[in-house]
Amino acid sequence: MVRVLSGWWWLTPDYRRFNGLISISSPFALWPPKLDKNSGLGGIIMAIAISVNDYLISHQIPFKLVSHPYSETAVQSAISAGIPQRQVAKAVLLEDHQGQRLLAILPADRRLRLNLLGQMLDRSLSVVPEVKAAQRFPDCQFGAVPALGQAYHLMMVVDDTLLEQSQVFFEAGDHQQLVKVMQRDFGKLMLDHRHGQFSIQPEVDYGQRRIN
Repeated sequence: MVRVLSGWWWLTPDYRRFNGLISISSPFALWPPKLDKNSGLGGIIMAIAISVNDYLISHQIPFKLVSHPYSETAVQSAISAGIPQRQVAKAVLLEDHQGQRLLAILPADRRLRLNLLGQMLDRSLSVVPEVKAAQRFPDCQFGAVPALGQAYHLMMVVDDTLLEQSQVFFEAGDHQQLVKVMQRDFGKLMLDHRHGQFSIQPEVDYGQRRIN
């Protein structure tokens, strides 16, 4: 069952610094996070990463937070939330031979053609291992990378398939929440970043390395 959090709770700087992560229902509201002694970061069940929340609010991007059962992949998140997989954006952290990093953003139901993207950008690219990638997203759970590179000072390249969707969902920073934005607002987020067609359907194999 999909659950959209609601309620108005004003966010104070002290609260943010203490908790590190928040759960929201509108760009100016806070839903109090639940506490769990078995969860990380001082017992906070993660909702939305502070970096993501602050970036969206400061750039006046309307969004909603959608809750779903725990899932470890973008495809599983789409299925558990009852959302078309093509509308869920997944992020893959890449690195070139000079050590420069960028996020490749593509639909959950498609796979990255790494060689093709490298040709498009005229750069030799490799996937950053999750252990190293996690260091770049300190306010997110391991493996829960938001498709919002600018919140972490990363350039992005977005697959054109996502720009065609009426709405887009992406990881909020844990494995139980998705951020929902409408097409126009997603376009604003991607306005200053490169885009192109660099993904394929899973059943198609061009002999390229593919990323789930």
